[in-house]
Amino acid sequence: MLSAQRKWMKRYHFAVGGRAGEPTGINMQLHRGTACSFIKSHRVYVKHNAINLNAGLEGMFFKHEKLFKGGKIIEGGIKGSLSYFFYAPWPLQFYAGIGVQAGTHKYKKPDNIIREQFSGGGVATLGTEIRIFYFKITKHSVIFNTLFAEAEYYQSAMDDFYYLFPSGGLRINFY
Repeated sequence: MLSAQRKWMKRYHFAVGGRAGEPTGINMQLHRGTACSFIKSHRVYVKHNAINLNAGLEGMFFKHEKLFKGGKIIEGGIKGSLSYFFYAPWPLQFYAGIGVQAGTHKYKKPDNIIREQFSGGGVATLGTEIRIFYFKITKHSVIFNTLFAEAEYYQSAMDDFYYLFPSGGLRINFY
């Protein structure tokens, strides 16, 4: 029984959720974690590392705030990012991540010409995540929800475009 529990604690787990910020959309995670018992009746599930995927629409909240090539972003496009997160092993989980991001957007120059551009580059993330409630399904299976808040810095590899924006959301974690 103890070896079955150790196998369960070492496997990868899945999370899916929604994200509001830049970009706004869906968030998926494949993460590795363990279950720790601080009090016999209360289990804490601690993430160690994760592969994080975001897909969504750019510009739903901040579209007129970003300057780009002497103009302003007038319409965001589809954005996607893939990052690797490193978690600090505490119940209030802090994490840092690095990855790549790509997408499109339309911008308007001062001469009123509208252009569309593909953009790709690197992304760095700092965030925190906290469990809000959970449901025990079986002896070795739990579903719990977490709230997360993060700041993301994006630097385009193709030009001098960058941004730093906050985001947050809700994840449903399947352990």
